Amino acid sequence: MALLRKLVNKLKEERGVTLIELLAVIVILGIIAAIGIPSILNSRQDAEKSTGNANAQTLSEVAHRLVISGEKYVATKSEDKDDVQFDFKEVLTKSGLTVDDTKLNESTFSYAADGGTYTLDPTEGTVTYKHDDGDAAKAESTDTTTDGSDDTGGADDSGDEQ
Repeated sequence: MALLRKLVNKLKEERGVTLIELLAVIVILGIIAAIGIPSILNSRQDAEKSTGNANAQTLSEVAHRLVISGEKYVATKSEDKDDVQFDFKEVLTKSGLTVDDTKLNESTFSYAADGGTYTLDPTEGTVTYKHDDGDAAKAESTDTTTDGSDDTGGADDSGDEQ
């Protein structure tokens, strides 16, 4: 019982924390913040890239469906882009993206979305998504054409994601 009283008296004498203890806690919190904040920012950027790449693939598939259905045509490799009759805004809207006309450049088939730019290459039938940090991913639609040749493709991630 005497030991218990001694401990209670000792605890009553200690009031508050020392400056060294407070500094130690601040240093530990600083280290945790230095490690955590960059990872959180990188996670957001990676999510933007993934969304952009998925949207590029969707845009490519929608453009391909429009060509197959006969609504629009994509130029052959020998044709000029200026002669292409392809409504890029229609492709964007049919793919489910909300289109802001001020960010749409139909003469170059590009759309500046948040976080990056989508560009349709009508001669190749591909859509490229370029993230604002420079990483790019190219998406091609996949289908077997009517003449029997195999028009294969897929998502070719040419960016160097970390």
